[in-house]
Amino acid sequence: MLLFATSCSKDFYTKVNNNPNQPTAVPPSTLLPGVELALAYAQGGDAERYSSIFIQQGFGAAREASAYQNYQITGSNLPEQLWDNMYASDMENAYTLMTEANASGYNQYAGIASILMAYSLQTTVDFWGNVPYSQAFKGAANINPAYDKDQDIYANIISLCNTGIADLSNASPGALVPTTDDVIYGGSASKWIAFATAVKARIYIHQTKHNNVVMADSALACAKRALADGFSIAEVVYPGAPNSNPVYQFNTGWGDITYVTSGGDHVTLYDTMLAKNDPRLTVYFDTVGAAAASNPIVGIDPTTYYGAQTSPTELITMEELDFIEAEATLRSGGTVAGAAVFYAQAINDNFTKLGIGTQAAAYILANPLAPTTAGAEYTIGKQEWIALFMNPEEWSTWRRTGAPALISNVASLSIPRRMVLPNSEITENANAPQGETLWSPVLFWDN
Repeated sequence: MLLFATSCSKDFYTKVNNNPNQPTAVPPSTLLPGVELALAYAQGGDAERYSSIFIQQGFGAAREASAYQNYQITGSNLPEQLWDNMYASDMENAYTLMTEANASGYNQYAGIASILMAYSLQTTVDFWGNVPYSQAFKGAANINPAYDKDQDIYANIISLCNTGIADLSNASPGALVPTTDDVIYGGSASKWIAFATAVKARIYIHQTKHNNVVMADSALACAKRALADGFSIAEVVYPGAPNSNPVYQFNTGWGDITYVTSGGDHVTLYDTMLAKNDPRLTVYFDTVGAAAASNPIVGIDPTTYYGAQTSPTELITMEELDFIEAEATLRSGGTVAGAAVFYAQAINDNFTKLGIGTQAAAYILANPLAPTTAGAEYTIGKQEWIALFMNPEEWSTWRRTGAPALISNVASLSIPRRMVLPNSEITENANAPQGETLWSPVLFWDN
């Protein structure tokens, strides 16, 4: 397992445009777990912290987290580590794995690498919009890669998923095949195929903000296909110290994020769940003493699902696909009653995963879908906000659905719609766009 540090400011990895000294050949069994763990660390670390505070699943109480809270994010400080982790340690190595596996005929490794690249690109685009891709990963051969349009990269993501599915479906898997070095699915080709289809469902649902029926139909079809093909949760589970879950590392090492409103300014996820007597509250949060405190500090329970050393970083879950089915049903012209079936399944799957499945039925009864299409879409979005805890995907869901109706942390500013580039990229890549902010330009699917 890759040993991760806990610093908030240290550059863990080399810059995307400053890393020409790659080894000539690295075994795929070494590259694959490195890519998977780097992706999980980036998603469960900086990506999760930025997005969860933006959409008020968490509250930045001190130090760097207070900068997230107040939208004081510039290219000179905070986004550097996330950018470097996504490019230099995750996607650059995924590109190497994809290239070497294809050259050697290792079809299963090639297929998994294509799907990991697809997922990583989706995460990167959904934070920054236009980013380098077609000219990236060339090292010294091109230190100024062009920026591809976000919409074009989305099309490439679908192609990568289809390529990955084809490679994994090849009757000749190759002389080398992944087993335990695949820390997500243990080398199961069928599970990776279902995951690739789930990634496609996510890509399509993102493009339905204004009820694009074609995209909604595609999202619904892919979500159904992924589940029919035996989709199971895509996640990285950590073995514990010294390789602990990044949420645990951050909260025990820094502790500058709380999960309840400070001074009653806004309604966080914790406040919402407390008001609804949501049975997941004590699974998510460490609530000891919170109710009696005048200025409570609520953390993540280090003994339960999300906050332990061995907790997972989730990529795509069963409940996310269920919510996609529910939302896509409505956006493609289906009925509220039809969407309600998937909505109930989403909540049931979420409760079951958390070990409280027996309480799902009562919760669904107390929180039914609204009877109108618009109201039902809002209900689905809000319940997904509650269920997709600690997953940056929920920032995309909020941007698409507007649910729940959040109040900005800063009265004079709206909630961020995107991330800014790090200064290293702005100054070192002559093709990097200038003048981007947390609000402009918005991603193509957020228009």
